[in-house]
Amino acid sequence: MVGETNRSKIVQDLLKNGPFSIFLWHIPSEIFSEKLEIRCAFLRGFFDSEGFANDEVLGCCSVNKDGLEQIVKLLESIEIKSIAYLNAKSDGAYRLYIYRMRERMKFHKLVGFSIKRKMQNLEKGIGGPVGN
Repeated sequence: MVGETNRSKIVQDLLKNGPFSIFLWHIPSEIFSEKLEIRCAFLRGFFDSEGFANDEVLGCCSVNKDGLEQIVKLLESIEIKSIAYLNAKSDGAYRLYIYRMRERMKFHKLVGFSIKRKMQNLEKGIGGPVGN
């Protein structure tokens, strides 16, 4: 059986839930008052999508300045310090970096990545897997 869909109907249905835009996303206010496990899971999902890790830094990029400021605050709520460059580069993206080894190790322990390749890059940057 083959079905057809009308894309505009799908889009209209999705837009009933609110605007979808890389420029407008925000962290639901309820997340900030949730227990540690929920805040970490939210961050894991965000960094799985927008984040990266290498030998020297852990970071993410977004064209949404306000959203990235909220990510900084959510990281602070789990006692991870980051540096946000909230002046857009030529590509229009804002950047958030976690440079300090201690902070990257906290990120590994509390948040981590679900994506194996990203987790391996993080572990390489902190000198291997760290026990919980």
